[in-house]
Amino acid sequence: MTSWLAATGSVLLALPALGLGNDDAFRRHIEPLLKEHCYECHSHEGGRTRGGLTLDSRRGWEVGGDGGPAIVPGQPDASLLIRAIRRMDTEAPMPPRTALPEEAVRVLVEWVRQGAHDPRVSEVADLHGEPWWAVQPLIRPAVPSAGAPHPIDAFLAAAGAEASLPPEADRRTLLRRMTVDLHGLLPTPEAVESFAADPDPHALDRVIDRLLASPRYGERWARHWLDVVHFAETHGHDQDRPRDAAWPYRDYVIDAFNADTPYGRFVQEQVAADVLFPEQPTLIPALGFLAAGPWDESSLRDIREDTLDREIGRYLDRDNIVANVFSTFAGVTVHCARCHDHKFDPVSQADYYALQAVFAGTEKAERLYDDDPELHARRQTLMRWKVALDRGDRERIEELLSSAWRRDLIEWLASAQPEPGGTGGAPADAALAGPDPVRDALGKAPADRTAEETWTLSAHFLRRRVEAELNSLPTPRRVYAGAHLFPDNAGQKPLGRVRPVKVLRRGEITQPLGEAEPGALSCVEGLPARFGGDLEEGARRSALAQWLTHRDNPLLWRTIVNRVWHYHFGRGLVDSPNDLGRMGGTPSHPELLDWLAVTFRDDLEGSFKRLHRLILTSRAWRQNSAPPDRAAPLQPIRRRLDAETFRDSVLQMAGRLDLTMGGPSARHFAMSPGIHVTPVVDYAAFDADAPAGARRAIYRFLFRTLPDPLMDALDSPPGDQSAPVRSESFTALQAFALLHHPFVVRLSEHFARHLETTAPGDPVRQAYRAALQREPSPEELAEARHHAGTHGLAPFCRLLLNSNPFHFID
Repeated sequence: MTSWLAATGSVLLALPALGLGNDDAFRRHIEPLLKEHCYECHSHEGGRTRGGLTLDSRRGWEVGGDGGPAIVPGQPDASLLIRAIRRMDTEAPMPPRTALPEEAVRVLVEWVRQGAHDPRVSEVADLHGEPWWAVQPLIRPAVPSAGAPHPIDAFLAAAGAEASLPPEADRRTLLRRMTVDLHGLLPTPEAVESFAADPDPHALDRVIDRLLASPRYGERWARHWLDVVHFAETHGHDQDRPRDAAWPYRDYVIDAFNADTPYGRFVQEQVAADVLFPEQPTLIPALGFLAAGPWDESSLRDIREDTLDREIGRYLDRDNIVANVFSTFAGVTVHCARCHDHKFDPVSQADYYALQAVFAGTEKAERLYDDDPELHARRQTLMRWKVALDRGDRERIEELLSSAWRRDLIEWLASAQPEPGGTGGAPADAALAGPDPVRDALGKAPADRTAEETWTLSAHFLRRRVEAELNSLPTPRRVYAGAHLFPDNAGQKPLGRVRPVKVLRRGEITQPLGEAEPGALSCVEGLPARFGGDLEEGARRSALAQWLTHRDNPLLWRTIVNRVWHYHFGRGLVDSPNDLGRMGGTPSHPELLDWLAVTFRDDLEGSFKRLHRLILTSRAWRQNSAPPDRAAPLQPIRRRLDAETFRDSVLQMAGRLDLTMGGPSARHFAMSPGIHVTPVVDYAAFDADAPAGARRAIYRFLFRTLPDPLMDALDSPPGDQSAPVRSESFTALQAFALLHHPFVVRLSEHFARHLETTAPGDPVRQAYRAALQREPSPEELAEARHHAGTHGLAPFCRLLLNSNPFHFID
């Protein structure tokens, strides 16, 4: 304190004349004071952010802590910080133990009065000497004039990569690569021959258009999306109960990709379709995104509502939703700020709990919806009234009392009275007799009832009327989704309002601080960090959906174009698709990434199909796969067929693939009751020839804790965690499964039988064409015919399905 007083005391008497509105004055008079008296509790440097407030950057006090912004420039009396240091707020005086010297208070008050000039940037954002690249505003870079006709290639040429790219791949390779990329299937021999023989230089463009127009495209890219959002059809945890109504979300994603829904709209539908597009109830399945992750049934349904464990369960479940939203759409690991401010990225703990508050009324449950908009609106209104009546919500019941039922209610109250000469308590409508308070009120004449008794009868009448009308409506459709209103589920009941969300000190449920206001990230300049604390559940999600999809949100647009690039090249321009923060990768070609993001947002209007077309027509994508020792930048990684492409392609080659779309998932297992909730699942008992086994893998039922052994061996994720990048393992278990699994054995037999039917003259040669999209060499043909002649055509087909050329795309 002595050092600060020595530097400041000489000017205290002239405070009104002291200019505190410049950088030098701040550094000399304000910053030393804050460091000496405030940083211990309110700075990243001190390692503490009491009440969610930091004072080591301008952004810290602008956003503020649990109570909102700490300073209102020019208005000391309205600034929480000034009130605290003046000790006007006895609940939160600052510093808590010893008051600031009077001189220090006078300096801070005058600083705020003069506009609170503060030249500091966030210490977190500037942690490594430069701002976090991912949140910098998107500015379209100029396409380099490097002589390349394609803009992607021009950026690569400017970076020195274009000149070292290998030549373009042959047409057979291109068609195989393109069909796998867009359909998750191998091209047929007929398609290969047609493309190879087409002399038109625009033949590739026509193939791209044909593949994008096929419904197979939506099925392929839905699989990528479901990997990222860790969709599965069971709860996970220790009670892995099946979700019989989860599949409509999967179908929604497939339909959205096939319809080429603009990306901004696609995001909004998954976060707040019910609020932003209420006239389109068929979009309700999009909200399956909010419930795509696991759900802890034992904590969130099977223990008492008022227990600490149930409250912990709610915070953890909201954490899963928040992490899924921001990892998927923004590439930010916000969940790292649950216990403290993010150690690497400019995400505060206050931001994290603001996001939890967005979902303070969102549950995971079976949600009812109707295809007819009017019927849907009526059902939702009735369900809201039912929840209000069950909770005794008088404010909402008052709305009912002024509804179309008011006349019926008045007539019923007048007629519901004791019979003449009776002893009381016999209602005119015996079907409406209820518990004792209702029976007692019915036993009195209308004039003798108290206001409370009249209220009790009114609520009873309305409850019965609501339930009767609900029961009279047609059977609704169901989807397991983010829900605010839903039917009672054996202990899981809709609350009908938002729960308060507290900022938790160090993430501890027993150390709540102030109540969190719904909002988003403070580090994205130009977008509101908070949405307002009095919003209802749907309005909170709507505000977040609009925040996420704002054209000035650079995280959204950079994240999605990087994902698409990753799936086409095997590695993103940033090699950590779910994390654009400092713990993730940095862009290998930042100008190209930003150009793609702006072009996708503005020129392509968020169209995935147009983005695919842009990438697939570049020389970078069409290059030939280089040998492993080649050091060409941005060469496509030599990728394997993923588990789903392997399975679907084998079915296709065998003539067994069922292309029926949508509907309940195919269960490739026998299921029986378990000891507790999790059933007993037997994949070995499933008949490979059963109709369910012929459907595309996107339609198979996904168990979180009990994955399909064959698909698991081939690195298909079970949905327990987000899988933005699939692992590619090479194990003995894979080789064993590919040789001996009943599916492979049986489909090899079907493949052989199909070849004998369609190519009886030379089935071995046709097998090569179907599996590898090329003719066998003379040596290969001779050895294959010998093997087939010695061991049979089916064992040869199984050998071919285990070969490296089949399992690698190129």
